Amino acid sequence: MLAIPHMVGAPFDSDEAFHDFVGRYREAVFNEFIFYWWREDALEYGYDRAVVDRSVDREMLERLVTEAIPRLRAST
Repeated sequence: MLAIPHMVGAPFDSDEAFHDFVGRYREAVFNEFIFYWWREDALEYGYDRAVVDRSVDREMLERLVTEAIPRLRAST
């Protein structure tokens, strides 16, 4: 069974954490991002349920997609 520790302040923890994450990469001149939401596949790959349960939930992901990302795009 694979166990990966949950990072405090991971990009999907909050809107602020997401903006901070993207902002740091923008400063390094990255302008494209691909985020893979692995939660639905993680258990099939053998990840511990406790780790999966601490990962971003669909509600947060949808809020980032519908609110945070459009605000970031508008700020460029």
